[in-house]
Amino acid sequence: MIDLHSHTNESDGSFSPAELVAEAREAGIEVLGITDHDTFAGYDCALPLALETGLELVCGIEVSTKLHDQSVHLLGYFLKPDGLAGFRDWVLDIRHRGASGTSVWRRGSGNLGLTLPWRKRRLAGAA
Repeated sequence: MIDLHSHTNESDGSFSPAELVAEAREAGIEVLGITDHDTFAGYDCALPLALETGLELVCGIEVSTKLHDQSVHLLGYFLKPDGLAGFRDWVLDIRHRGASGTSVWRRGSGNLGLTLPWRKRRLAGAA
C-alpha cells in the first residue's frame, strides 16, 4: 500500500515523525510520502527511522500559497534527494524570515527555473 500525502507534527499532523513511521508500518504501508506544510523537518527526522524499518520514504512538501486571491496548497515531490538542495535552501529561508510563502514564492520561483501560468501573465503585462 502507498500513501503519498501525510503530515507529521512538524506541521499540522498528529504524530511525530517516529510515530508516523511506526503507524505506517503497522498499517501495511510500504511507501510513505511526507508532505508537511512549508517544511522538510518531518521528512528529515523520519528518514533514518524509515530506513531502519524498510519503509520507502518519499520526500514531499505542501507549499502554502495563493491563486486568484484564494489560499491553495501546492504539493511537490522529490524523487531524487540530490536535486533538492536549492529548493530546500529557499524554503528554509522563507521559514527563517517568517515570510508568507505566497510573496516569496512569486519572487523566488523564477530563480528556481519554475514556469508558472501567473508568472507568464504578469510578464506579458496582463496581471
